[in-house]
Amino acid sequence: MGNNCGMDDEDVENPFRDQPTRKAFVAKVYLTLFVQLLVTAAIVAVFVYVDEVAFFVKENYYLIWIALGLTIVLMVMLICCESLRRTPPTNYICLLLFTMCESFLVGVTASKYAPDEVLISLGITGAVVLGLTLLALQKCIDFTPLYCIMIIITTVFALFTIIGIFFFYNRILHVVYAAIGVTLFSMWLVIDTQMIMGGRRLAINTDEYIYAALQLYIDIVMVFQYILTLFSEN
Repeated sequence: MGNNCGMDDEDVENPFRDQPTRKAFVAKVYLTLFVQLLVTAAIVAVFVYVDEVAFFVKENYYLIWIALGLTIVLMVMLICCESLRRTPPTNYICLLLFTMCESFLVGVTASKYAPDEVLISLGITGAVVLGLTLLALQKCIDFTPLYCIMIIITTVFALFTIIGIFFFYNRILHVVYAAIGVTLFSMWLVIDTQMIMGGRRLAINTDEYIYAALQLYIDIVMVFQYILTLFSEN
């Protein structure tokens, strides 16, 4: 499945059988992810601790819609355009722009919460990511065959999210929704990690380091946002 978002099946030639190539690929993915998370942490910190920035964005609400539009466009481009995400430095530039736009949106969300709530949620997210990564590294259970099922579940979840945003709000349903979101993207984190590490039924091609970093970044950011919603006092 070389043309399916960079995924390979073990039944065909798998580049992960070359251990040096696999290790270099994993290192490149996690180094890219580390930089993305640093950028996000810095931007979120500005929104949380500098009230003037959060106030300015609230007064100029159109900036949020611009960031949202750019985030969607860049994400679609990186996921759907194989040549774009495989061609440096264009792929790094697009990923950096996506990261900054997404970080802007996360910062806007985090500014609505108290700083201690954001820090606690960040700590919980770190613990969850570490635990799930260790789970993904075990060899007993292969979660990658759930990939197609997870796409269906995520699509249904997204549709219900849109309906909930525009038509009704209930605190209890909001908490349930956040709990489902944490569970859903935690599963994605495990699946994506196993696909990056290789040796499973599905694996990401070694040329797809940008796609792999993008997937992990989205998983972690979504887990953080749902945990922030779940454990906030308001």
